[in-house]
Amino acid sequence: KKYGLLDRKGNWKVRPAYHKGIVAEQEFRLVKGKKYVVVNKDGDVLLKGKYMKLGPLEQEHYIFRSKKGKYGLLNMHGEVVVEPVYLSIKSPTAHRWAVKKVSGWGFIDSTGLEIIPCVYTRVNAYREGYAWVLDKKREKLINMDGREYGIENAQHLSDVSEGWVTVSTSEYKDYLINIHSNETLFPSYDFVYPFKDSVAIVGYEKKKDKVYGMMDLSGTEILSTYYDKIINSDDDYQLRLSNFYGIYSIREKEVVSPDFESIKLVTPTILRVEKGGKIGYLKLNGDWVWKPQK
Repeated sequence: KKYGLLDRKGNWKVRPAYHKGIVAEQEFRLVKGKKYVVVNKDGDVLLKGKYMKLGPLEQEHYIFRSKKGKYGLLNMHGEVVVEPVYLSIKSPTAHRWAVKKVSGWGFIDSTGLEIIPCVYTRVNAYREGYAWVLDKKREKLINMDGREYGIENAQHLSDVSEGWVTVSTSEYKDYLINIHSNETLFPSYDFVYPFKDSVAIVGYEKKKDKVYGMMDLSGTEILSTYYDKIINSDDDYQLRLSNFYGIYSIREKEVVSPDFESIKLVTPTILRVEKGGKIGYLKLNGDWVWKPQK
């Protein structure tokens, strides 16, 4: 097979001479060995050249790998804006790219300016203006200017999520501190996951098993800790108990008990459920739209 690209009138924009065709969110990509052609959805050629590896378009830039195996950045026109001098470059957030040198990890901006020196053992992407970093064996947070925030006796720090950081110490398993106000929450759980959609998954460890529940930003328990598993998706949390499933709806703040073999939101307020081989449709308030049937 050979791949090319036609415009809407059926004329060849790029003739079929490529071994691979890739459709991405903002672009079409044709690949032949190390040769790339990137075209936008209007059919305009954005970039054309030879690269060992070319990443997706992210924040108006491409990460590329040179023949020598080093990484740099291209702009949308294929011009090199950051020379390939790094051992690795991660996808950007807030126009900050995590980059690795022999000395360690740091961050650059889109011009290649090293905002944060490459001295860290590991780094995560920026979230809400802060990035998690590992400085030798100590976990810290740094702001956009590189100012470090360490918490005394902390064995583990989470990424910032809705202003809160989960902290683990030898004295207290998990507690929460607000990065902006220094307010603290000391819930009585063995573990607390980062907040998302103003709720956090929490729970206890029981021998080899765990039980899960949920709490809100005030520390109030909104789901009791007796579920086998709570799984977050885009619009809901699936609740599992003894291989049966229910749902907590983020938008509607409604709970459907785990009584079904499978369950899925098909609209913001209607669920497709399966029980005993029968399929039905249920409203979040518990009313049936269509009772289960084969």
